[in-house]
Amino acid sequence: MTSSEDQILQEEGLNHPFILDKARDVDARLFHPESGRAIEIRTTNSAIISYSGNHFSGKPFAKYSGLALETQELPDAVNHPSFGAIVVEANQVFYQKTAFEFFSNYSSN
Repeated sequence: MTSSEDQILQEEGLNHPFILDKARDVDARLFHPESGRAIEIRTTNSAIISYSGNHFSGKPFAKYSGLALETQELPDAVNHPSFGAIVVEANQVFYQKTAFEFFSNYSSN
């Protein structure tokens, strides 16, 4: 992976949160035009972390041989009150939902 972006250079790839626009119907979509395969992700979380296998060592996977999309709240939110409350107290109900929808004949049109 080549980039001049400081954070990508520091992490040797992607390991970054993307703040979601909750007004959108789909929070993330990956699409492979040649095969028609796609995945759509919808979540109640505030962010998706994109990790590109930067630190895979070759056994069993080579560097950059995968991509993880991790739904969660904003990293370090506990230290930033403006990010919203993320601490779950004892006996408090906690609920988040993430749905992955897979397609084998997806059209981007």
